[in-house]
Amino acid sequence: MPRSTRSIPRLLRTVRHLSSRQIIGQLRLRLRSLGGDRLAKWADKQTPEQMEPAWSPVTDFLPPPQASMDADAIRRGELTFLNQTYAIGSPLDWGTTQPPKLWQYNLHYMDYLWALPADGVRALVLDYIERHPPKQGNCGWEPYPLSLRLMNWCALLYGRDREQTLADHAEHAKISGCIRLMAAWLSQNLETHICANHLLENYLALAMTGNCFVSEAELPEGKTTYENELPVAWWLIGVEGLQNELGEQTLADGGHYERSPMYQSRLLCALLWVLNSARPKYREMLTPYAQRMANHLAAMTHPDGQIALFNDAAFGIYNTPGELFDFAERLGIEVDRKAVSRSAWLAESGYAVGGSDNAADHRFIMDAGELGPSYQPGHAHSDLLSFELSLFGKRLVVDAGNYDYVASDMRAYCRGVEGHNTIEINGQDQCELWSAFRVGRRAYPRKVAVDCDPSTGELSVSASHNGYDHLPGRPRHTRRATWHPEGVLLVEDRVDSAEEVDVVSRLRLGEGWTLRPVNVDHYELAQGGDVATIRLFGEAGWEVEDGWTCPHFYDKRPCRVLTLRARGSAVRCGFIIAAGTIDGAVPFESVELGGKTYAF
Repeated sequence: MPRSTRSIPRLLRTVRHLSSRQIIGQLRLRLRSLGGDRLAKWADKQTPEQMEPAWSPVTDFLPPPQASMDADAIRRGELTFLNQTYAIGSPLDWGTTQPPKLWQYNLHYMDYLWALPADGVRALVLDYIERHPPKQGNCGWEPYPLSLRLMNWCALLYGRDREQTLADHAEHAKISGCIRLMAAWLSQNLETHICANHLLENYLALAMTGNCFVSEAELPEGKTTYENELPVAWWLIGVEGLQNELGEQTLADGGHYERSPMYQSRLLCALLWVLNSARPKYREMLTPYAQRMANHLAAMTHPDGQIALFNDAAFGIYNTPGELFDFAERLGIEVDRKAVSRSAWLAESGYAVGGSDNAADHRFIMDAGELGPSYQPGHAHSDLLSFELSLFGKRLVVDAGNYDYVASDMRAYCRGVEGHNTIEINGQDQCELWSAFRVGRRAYPRKVAVDCDPSTGELSVSASHNGYDHLPGRPRHTRRATWHPEGVLLVEDRVDSAEEVDVVSRLRLGEGWTLRPVNVDHYELAQGGDVATIRLFGEAGWEVEDGWTCPHFYDKRPCRVLTLRARGSAVRCGFIIAAGTIDGAVPFESVELGGKTYAF
């Protein structure tokens, strides 16, 4: 079939979910691009007036992970983002296009400024102002990196290094004038064509910049137009936008609606930064959102202190959950830290979480929820009914993680069903994933039933999805899982179809575990004196295959994948995973461990 014939229906299946706001935003963006270098023309008409900081942050801002970068390497122009190092010269080549776009974005976020002393920060900022001016095609003036840079400049130059910045009147005038220019441009170019975390970051940046330069006396009462002095206008746009977007993007269980623990971490941190700078009245308004988001993040944290890797997620990009919780508590926000070990059903996000209150540190997290907002599933993966598992505080069953953000084979692998611990049918993905962030046909969970007993920690989940309904025979995958807090997991999978289909089930094993076969369907795993057991069931045999896991961006590590391949119209398979040595097991029914019987 010609490529164009395939692409048009796929494109229609993709764009039909767009919101009216996104469509209007896309049209506005394209119309604006017809007018030449609109940004440079706009900037030529602006007067970069000096502003004076007026805020009193509650506590020190939480530095980003890049605060630990090598300051000498930064001065040499050898910068490392996303585990990739590029030498871009000294002075820095702000317009470099050699690295991938996400690397370029990180250059313009300027998180690494936190690794420098005050004079080094100002030197780089002033160089940036001089050599990366507002001009179409200059990456740093795109709304998303602009938003993150605004927050860093405010927090550093008028927070941590306030005295040093204000000591030199000429430098302060240049810096605050550029901040004024950046915020004014951002306020007129909100990313409504994308929405989701991008738009929320825009509002967070405007609210924080307004907080920085608006005095208590200037704060308007009641409904006010945006025709005020610019800092007040930014503050108004930001606060009103946060009220609307947080109300939509923060689910009732505290999860961000894109269902990525990595972006949950980032947005929680940015919201805490705004709370740190906001006046008491507005802290009161925003605090409940931060508290719910922190508690949700706690539930999605493994015993190793790192996030679960569902959807687009990787380690090391944003602060760890523990760092975020410490920062929240310094702001007077109570965090339910016990959520990291408690069983729960996060109904709106669709995550079932099994915990263990004892010192063994077992954790089970399963995805039985929707991809994300229908109009923006760009960070979603084909991971319905997939799960992650930690035993003895160590990750035993892992996700493929996330390798990159470009349309590559590894991007497709990590997003696709092959990178997850669930069922693949006829070699197809659950969802129609294409390009780097596009999704055409989507899978939706069906018949989700969860029974969670927080007092005992026992959890049972049963769910199916319609991701393969388009295939001949309309095959339907149903998974039933039961978690016991002693570290015992029982899983049964069924695939029922009107026609025979090829079925693949996968279990991706974490690093550091020694895998020893007891027999063809019985494996023992050992690490550091801890022993776990996997019993596998199915009409066809399971095999050990090679796969990949990417816990960090551009960090591709080999892993072993226990794989079952079967064919039929009614395929039944499953496994039991337990912390310890299994004495006996009955397929899909029960397991004996340490003299105790565990069952569905």
